[in-house]
Amino acid sequence: MVWIFPFPQFIMKSSKSQRLALKINEKECYFMPEFKTIRQAAASGVLSEHRIRVMVAQGQCPGIQAGNRFLVNMTALVEMLDAMSRMPQEVKSE
Repeated sequence: MVWIFPFPQFIMKSSKSQRLALKINEKECYFMPEFKTIRQAAASGVLSEHRIRVMVAQGQCPGIQAGNRFLVNMTALVEMLDAMSRMPQEVKSE
């Protein structure tokens, strides 16, 4: 039996005899990334819808194409933006 929790998103493996137990450290847990459409990702406030669409067109946005929709991997996007913000910026002197 597999339990799926909405937030934080974990998939817990347990036997049929066990019921919902929230002792995460005693069970094998896997992180499940959160996927959103471009509009939903923009509504979360991370980036604007236009910027996300530009990143998708350039192949820079983490996610998958599902039919005619692009689903943004929000976990990977936030991690990518965090890593980019930690990079030293070049200072242009004139």
